[in-house]
Amino acid sequence: MVRHVLTMKNDTKPIEGTLFSMRIGLVLALLAIISGRPLSATGCSTVGKQRITFQCNYVAAPRSASEALTGARIVLNRALLSFNPSDESHLAISLTFTNAGRIRVSDRRKVYLAIDDDAGANYLRRELPSVDLNEIAPGQRITFSERLLSPAFRPGHYRISVWVPSAQSELKFDPTRNFLFSSTGVTDLSAGLNTLGTFTVLSRDR
Repeated sequence: MVRHVLTMKNDTKPIEGTLFSMRIGLVLALLAIISGRPLSATGCSTVGKQRITFQCNYVAAPRSASEALTGARIVLNRALLSFNPSDESHLAISLTFTNAGRIRVSDRRKVYLAIDDDAGANYLRRELPSVDLNEIAPGQRITFSERLLSPAFRPGHYRISVWVPSAQSELKFDPTRNFLFSSTGVTDLSAGLNTLGTFTVLSRDR
């Protein structure tokens, strides 16, 4: 488990990078409204056949009118995954977050990596014990890294998500109680998931 922490000297003032990301996010949101189509995250790439490396950069979503100004606001900045889809292997994942809000996340939630196929069947759901959203102070950026066992994937198209359910056991599978990141092109409101991106596994004879 590896963590990289960047702390600003004054946590109460927005950092320039966050403001810049919010401006980009606002532009992307306006373009989505004009085009009538949702926009996915920018700067994504998936390369490799025998071993897949997925990496994607995200920008902060514009703050909605109903969003509390005093709450925690966790922005997913970057995701990096590397694994062998053809065989059971170790998957390496790295997630970078910034707390663009004014307080820490109040409740302690477990964070999971989920991979589903296009039919909605779940192929992987693993807890990421190193990812502690409560640890991210306002104005702070942290990278969490994890290494976990991944199954083999059949040829097909898959979606990578981060699932942050309610800390209350009776509400764990209620998607309306899940924690969603404040990043453009990430939130799936109906499923209550944070979608990182997709990848395709080709048949071995191709």
